[in-house]
Amino acid sequence: MNFNKMVVDLMPGRLVRTFASPYIAGKGIESGVRKADEIFKGAGLCSTVDLLGEVGTTYSRKALENLKARFPDEPYIRFAADLALKRIVSS
Repeated sequence: MNFNKMVVDLMPGRLVRTFASPYIAGKGIESGVRKADEIFKGAGLCSTVDLLGEVGTTYSRKALENLKARFPDEPYIRFAADLALKRIVSS
């Protein structure tokens, strides 16, 4: 097992959130995508959404499909969303 992963896995979620809070827009992809959308609409700034390696749940599928539809000409977004969707199905 990777030492870093082992350490993070042993840390209480509350402690992880304390250190990560300046970077977290929410507790899932839906709130993260909503926040990124607000930032884009409000300030015209692009964002990234990182779920810290989480795969997501079937509930995340709609947000990922909406993301792909909103940016159909962005190959990286399509790649990332398709990868996440594939992981959700296989998990």
